[in-house]
Amino acid sequence: MISILFLVSLSPFAGSTGFAAVPIESPNSSMEAILNEDLIRSLRDPFEAPVVVKEFKAKAQSDLELYQLRDLKLNGVITGPKKPRALIASPKGQTFFVKVGDMVGAREGRVTQITPDSVRVTEFYVDEKGKRLPDVFEMRMDGEIRSLDRKGGN
Repeated sequence: MISILFLVSLSPFAGSTGFAAVPIESPNSSMEAILNEDLIRSLRDPFEAPVVVKEFKAKAQSDLELYQLRDLKLNGVITGPKKPRALIASPKGQTFFVKVGDMVGAREGRVTQITPDSVRVTEFYVDEKGKRLPDVFEMRMDGEIRSLDRKGGN
């Protein structure tokens, strides 16, 4: 604003007082909308991770969904020709039998594969662009939980 007044005062149309006789117009309505404080506050900070609106989950179906995957322990696997099952223990000492398709962990993970010595769980995460992507983990009998690449391989 000061620079505008300075330029106007140097113009040949300036009066004897040094200020122009022409009134300076206020910014147009679109400029006022851009500079509106509420609009500026509603813009996302580019240096922060995007806020993702998550669907409200009424209640966990099982106590197994209350814990992070790293807090759970694979205690055993029951294999058979039709439906393999795995025995997973919670930090409180509760044990759960799970099959392929069951929900595991607080990040909406699902059991995707049960092998004789491990269980694969696919959880989902949100990347910096707000896209929901799978993240595959392998719970092993020795207590190790490995993160596999995004395609599910080693």
